[in-house]
Amino acid sequence: IHFTDLSGADLGELALINPGDCCNAIAFNFSDGFLYGGGWSSTNLYKVDMSTGVVTLVKANAVPATFNFVDGLAWDPRDNTFWMSDDVSCNVRHLDASGNDIGGFNGCSVTGYPNSGLAMGLDGTLFYGTDGYGLIFALDTTTSPPTNLGQFSSPGGRDEDMSCGPKHTKADGSKVETLLSQDAYGNWGSSAWAFR
Repeated sequence: IHFTDLSGADLGELALINPGDCCNAIAFNFSDGFLYGGGWSSTNLYKVDMSTGVVTLVKANAVPATFNFVDGLAWDPRDNTFWMSDDVSCNVRHLDASGNDIGGFNGCSVTGYPNSGLAMGLDGTLFYGTDGYGLIFALDTTTSPPTNLGQFSSPGGRDEDMSCGPKHTKADGSKVETLLSQDAYGNWGSSAWAFR
């Protein structure tokens, strides 16, 4: 695991011990201090001890397999749960902290597109990246199925490895939540902000 600041400066690395096929998509759980990750060749859910690098399997086959390559993983700070999906999948599952399925939704029915990346905002907004369509949708997860709040951003490419970043203070003094996204193939990053 490599550490960087927001400018991309290299702040060192943590070697993984017994990694299995961890970690493709990642999400940090602020409630327990572990980094969680999905499999590169499975739909397993893992956790990484950030002080030792020890990787532990949380749940094998945590979500249904499409390609066995987890692209979507987001920690929900409201209730210490995860949203997870396999690559190019319509199936987004809601998991408890132990990886047990507690619900989910069909992302293709909600957005019209398969998923390639997930990020969770502080207020229950799930950001849903689309596989190769260059669109990110904002979904209200306080409803079931989630309500599509519309297209949040259109950075282009295939948005994976998304995460909600730090709050940003705009020129008018208002604070907004940021969303960081990495394109899967173009190797460029983008950021946008939610008006909160």
